[in-house]
Amino acid sequence: MYRRSLEGTEKALGPDHTSTLNTVNNLGNLYKSQGKLGDAEKMYQRALEGYENALGPDHTSTLDTVNNLGNLYKSQGKLGEAEEMYRRLLEGTEKALGPDHTSTLKTVNNLGHLYAGQGRLGEAVKMYQRSLEGREKALGPDHTSTLIVVNNLGILYKSQGKPVDAEKMYQRALEGREKVLGPDHTSTLNTVNNLGHLYANQGRLSEAEKMYKRSLEGKEKALGPDHISTIHTVKNLGGLYVDRCYALRKLRVLRRIHHRPSIDPVPRFCKDIVSLSYLCDKYVVARRLLLGYLGRVLIWAGEGTNALIAFEQQIRTFNGMFYHGNTVCDDCACYLTIATKRFVCKACKDVDLCEKCYRDYQLDGHLVDKILDACSHHSFFAVPRAEWFTLAPRTVSLSGTSASVWLQELANNRL
Repeated sequence: MYRRSLEGTEKALGPDHTSTLNTVNNLGNLYKSQGKLGDAEKMYQRALEGYENALGPDHTSTLDTVNNLGNLYKSQGKLGEAEEMYRRLLEGTEKALGPDHTSTLKTVNNLGHLYAGQGRLGEAVKMYQRSLEGREKALGPDHTSTLIVVNNLGILYKSQGKPVDAEKMYQRALEGREKVLGPDHTSTLNTVNNLGHLYANQGRLSEAEKMYKRSLEGKEKALGPDHISTIHTVKNLGGLYVDRCYALRKLRVLRRIHHRPSIDPVPRFCKDIVSLSYLCDKYVVARRLLLGYLGRVLIWAGEGTNALIAFEQQIRTFNGMFYHGNTVCDDCACYLTIATKRFVCKACKDVDLCEKCYRDYQLDGHLVDKILDACSHHSFFAVPRAEWFTLAPRTVSLSGTSASVWLQELANNRL
């Protein structure tokens, strides 16, 4: 349709008429949507040149195309060209519409995004702060566009290592979105999830767990259990349980080294094993990753056989080969298959070796290639068990216990 329109307007009105150029620009938008970025760039450049000649460099139609080119260059990873377009757009909108117009502020925000992606965090903060101040003035402190910038500032402050400032922004964004959009809106829940991330990075794991659970409950209700956003929060929650158990394990080791009274980690391990078993059973899409988390916690809880079963459940077939999920050797970086075997460190949070690297490790006592000094003289075990090769599909024992029943029993035995 666009091509037919373009052919007709070129013939009737000429190649540089604004109606012709509008169709050229629309074709650029279509090509970008199709992922034909080279074709899109050609259309945008033709439209831009035509608009500049017909309407001038600062006309809104010209500036719209400049914006389209900026977005396209950003998508292509041409960040220098994207910055050049955004800066030209900013100068043009400031002149045509004023420094506090919403279109101007949108460009300021885009520049902030660009700088943040380049790691130019100080410049990004200045852009976001200007965008925030302008939107508060033009739209109000609780407008959804204002709150987007508040949330972005929170993300940026977190990246800068300013957790106090990040928390203030997240809390403000959360309060505003609850008021404007409601407590169960996906934007509200994304901010809840961001707060969970922040608390987890600070070691405030109980507060992080509350945030992740609230986010998960809301996303499951709004988007369903298999939505990518829901699964993202499931992974965050599972990772938190692993972090908590790993910290407890390290504390136990330190107390033993310094001859201090030992602590009993079993109640804490049991609670998190129950939680991980529940997540594994319910969220099938994330099950393989979660089973890896569960296996690590079971190792630290001293349940080697159940840990082995958890790691075995990660094994999948692809092109006739049996892979240990997407696990790679931490020394040589090869994907671990049944042929290469998988050797799991009993002490570390996430160290796996292929058979060759494990043999080298036994000789040297440490991992040279990756310089994993923390993993020195640790013990490993091999996955899978010998009996795994004789098990019926989707079972975990010779008696025929299914993986689902095993997960339920794993949780029930600790309740």
